[in-house]
Amino acid sequence: MLLRSLTFALGLFAAMSTAFVLAPLATAATATVAPETITLGSQGSAVEVHVLIGNPTAETLRSVKVVPAASGSGRFAVKRVSGRSTIGAGDTVEHVLDVRAAAPILRDTTLALLVRYETGRRGHVRLGIATTTLKVVAFPVRTAGDIATVELKASLGTLTSGHPVPAYLLVTNKTGGTLQVGGVVPTSPTFLTVTGGEHPRTIGPGGSTQIDLEVEARSSVRPGKHELLLRVPLTTEGEAQAVDAIAAQEVEVGVEGESAILTALGVPALFLVPGFLALTAALLLWRLRIFRLPSDGGTFFVEAKSVEFWLLAISGSLLLLLFWKALDIDLFGVYSRRDVLVVWGWSIAIGSGAYIAIMWPMHNHRKSRAYTSGDDPIEVLRRMGRSGVSIVRPTFKPPGTSDTRFLLQPPDPGRASTWLAPPILLSVLTPSEELESAILVLLDDTHDPAALADVLAAAMEKKGVTVEWDGPAGLQLVANATVDPIGPQARIVRRND
Repeated sequence: MLLRSLTFALGLFAAMSTAFVLAPLATAATATVAPETITLGSQGSAVEVHVLIGNPTAETLRSVKVVPAASGSGRFAVKRVSGRSTIGAGDTVEHVLDVRAAAPILRDTTLALLVRYETGRRGHVRLGIATTTLKVVAFPVRTAGDIATVELKASLGTLTSGHPVPAYLLVTNKTGGTLQVGGVVPTSPTFLTVTGGEHPRTIGPGGSTQIDLEVEARSSVRPGKHELLLRVPLTTEGEAQAVDAIAAQEVEVGVEGESAILTALGVPALFLVPGFLALTAALLLWRLRIFRLPSDGGTFFVEAKSVEFWLLAISGSLLLLLFWKALDIDLFGVYSRRDVLVVWGWSIAIGSGAYIAIMWPMHNHRKSRAYTSGDDPIEVLRRMGRSGVSIVRPTFKPPGTSDTRFLLQPPDPGRASTWLAPPILLSVLTPSEELESAILVLLDDTHDPAALADVLAAAMEKKGVTVEWDGPAGLQLVANATVDPIGPQARIVRRND
C-alpha cells in the first residue's frame, strides 16, 4: 500500500513539473522572406535575404532566431546580420540574413527557414516555430574560359640556369562584372622558376591587364622540351571561390654548354659522352706514345668512331651509369652544369687510368727486352734471352756494303722499325776446359743467349775473355721496309780463334 502511494505521488509530481516548464508549442508568429528566390553557386557564395517576422498576438516573442531546417544545415550557413531578438505584441521585425553556400550548389533546391521563439511567463515557457521557404537556384557552372582569356606570351628560346627570360600574361575579363586575378603560381615543371605576378589585381568588365614575368631554369634541370604550366586564380564578382585558369607554353630547357659539347664531340646524347671520353683519352695517350717504346708500331685497337668504337663507348657509358648513381648524378633525369663537369673529369680519369693500368705493366715487361743504341754485346744477349730468341738470327746486308747485320727481332711486316746488330766477336784469352766446354755447348747446341751472356760476363770479370762488336759498333734502328731481302740465318756470336 505504501509503495503504490509513493509511485502515485512521484508520477503526479512529474506531470505537474512538465506542465509548469513546457507548455504546448505556440504557432502564432508569421514569417515571409524576400526575395523568395536566390542564386548560389560555388562554395562560399552568399546572398543577403530579408525575413519579415510578425507577432499578431498579445504576448511578447522572445529569443527570436532564424535557422535552416535540418535538411539544409549541411549545405547552407545562415547568419543574422541585423534584427531584434524580441518582438512586441502586434509588432513586426525584419531580420537581415547572410545565406551562404557551405558546399557547391550543383542543382536547384529549396531551403526551409525556421523562426524559433519563446512566449509565456518565467516558469511557464512556451516554444513557437514559424516557417518560410526560400528557393535556391544553382548558379550556372562556368569554366575559366567562360570568365576570362589567359594567354602566355614569350620568346623563351632555350632556358638555362642564371639566364632569366622575360615573359608576360595577358588576361582579358569576359564577364559583365569585375574580375579578381590572384597570384600566378607555376605548377610544372618544378625545375623552372617564375617570378612576378605574385600580387592580385582587379580587372573591370571587358578589360585586360598585362602581368610581367621572368622565367628561369634552376641549376639542375631535365634537358629537353617541356610544357610550362602557370595556374592563374580567377574570382568573379559575387563569387567567393576562385576558378583556376591554366596558361601553357612549350619551352626548351638545357644545361649551359651541353649542346656545344655534344656538337663539338659529335656525340648524339650526353649519357654516351663518358664512354666516348674514356676511349678518346686512352687513344690520345696511345698517340702520345705514353708507355710505348720507340720501336713500337701498330695502331690503337679500335679506330675512332668506328662501329667497334661506339660498341665499347655505349657499353662503357651504360656501365658507368651505376657509378654516376653513386655520385647522385642522373644523366637520364635532372642534372646540372656541375654534374656535367664531374662526369667529364671522371670519364677522362677512368679512361686514362685504364690505359695506364694495362700499358704500364706491359711497358715495364717489354722495356726489359727492348734494345737501345747504347747496349753492349752482353746486354744485347740478355735482352735476346728475355725475348725468347736464339743466337741464330736472320741476316741482312745493307745495300752498298759488304757488312752483315743480324735481325734481333723476328721479321714482322706490321712493325714500323727493326733493330739490327753487327756480329759479336768472342776472344778467349785464358782457355780452360770448363769455359771451352760451356761456350761450345751454348754456341753449337742450346743457342741460349741469356746463358751465354752469364758465362761470358763471369769470364770477363776474370779477364778470361773479351766480347766486342765485330764491325761498326752499336745497334741500329732502321725502317722495317728497308730490311729487304733477308738473308740466311747464322750465329750472331763469332769466335776469334
